Amino acid sequence: MILEDWASGRSGCSGLFGCPRARCTPTGLHLASRLQKRPAVRVLKGGRARLSAHAHLQLAAFAGRLVGNQNSYQSEALDISKEPEHVLKLYGLKREQKKYPKEINAEEETEYFGRKCLIARRLIERDVRFVQIWSGNDNSFPRRNWDSHEDIERDHGPLASGMARGTVGLIKDLKQRGLLDDTIIHWTTEFGRMPSTQGSKGRDHNPYVFTNWLCGGGIQGGVTAGESDQWG
Repeated sequence: MILEDWASGRSGCSGLFGCPRARCTPTGLHLASRLQKRPAVRVLKGGRARLSAHAHLQLAAFAGRLVGNQNSYQSEALDISKEPEHVLKLYGLKREQKKYPKEINAEEETEYFGRKCLIARRLIERDVRFVQIWSGNDNSFPRRNWDSHEDIERDHGPLASGMARGTVGLIKDLKQRGLLDDTIIHWTTEFGRMPSTQGSKGRDHNPYVFTNWLCGGGIQGGVTAGESDQWG
């Protein structure tokens, strides 16, 4: 459900006009494919079809309606204002806006990641087939991500608390709605962390060992594969 910019000829539409690009639509069809199925669009070998002024207007109107539907669908999916209190609480969310300190803290990370997880559920129940949620992808200063080169205790505590609340909320919410049976959750990361320190408080990357876990979609729980030692 990613709507990209207007582009001429880059999305499979005729280069005679600009048309909206989207990687997927609520029905799983590419916008370009849907536009090409219109009678006004004819692809000729060795050249492009010449469209009448009327056909151009028809095509532009169709594209406009399609983009409008896409935008309204996307806006509705991202709007959590009508979610009931017990659902917000499940994800660690509150309706009132709060100002947080500049330092990384567990309460803000809970709200930040919990909101992503709730939106993910709303996308899943609208038949979006692939949803990716990021945790700790803020690389500003002080960094709020899992790299933790400077201070692993400062960073990992709040990030882990926020991720735990949102992840548990998402799993419970999908399960109570009957969506977990056909949804696979894959939790993964880029690197593990070294068992030795980097500087005085940080940890460097460890590409040799890190954890993945899966649930939902009929996956059997309580099964582990692979093991590590103190180094990797």
